[in-house]
Amino acid sequence: MRKCILIHTDLKYEVVELPDDDTFNDEVYKLLNCSCWEGVPGMFGTYLMVDESGKLKNPPKKENLLANSLYPGFLFSNDVLVGNVLVSKIGTNEDNESDLVSLSDKDIKYISDSLKLAKKAISKYGGK
Repeated sequence: MRKCILIHTDLKYEVVELPDDDTFNDEVYKLLNCSCWEGVPGMFGTYLMVDESGKLKNPPKKENLLANSLYPGFLFSNDVLVGNVLVSKIGTNEDNESDLVSLSDKDIKYISDSLKLAKKAISKYGGK
């Protein structure tokens, strides 16, 4: 199982475990409520899984203010993430190939602490 962080659009997040087998994509589709996901690089060496067409839906999915705090595209180009977002990282699997790997307990604490700070700022200063 791969530990990831699922960030909801309502400023809540949770640690989830994704399977290491053929059902991986099905679980991602379910958690992101989508039929096609894409990955984008995030801050702190993270990899963010998002609904590939979330902005194109009618109506578009809600902006994920909390996940945007981990997204360099938001900070440097005003691009935004929408819908639920899964946070993982790229590493090396047992076959020595590049792959999505589980977040360590240290990763989870660091990312959670960052999300807590972002949540405080969003709550204090508001969002869109």
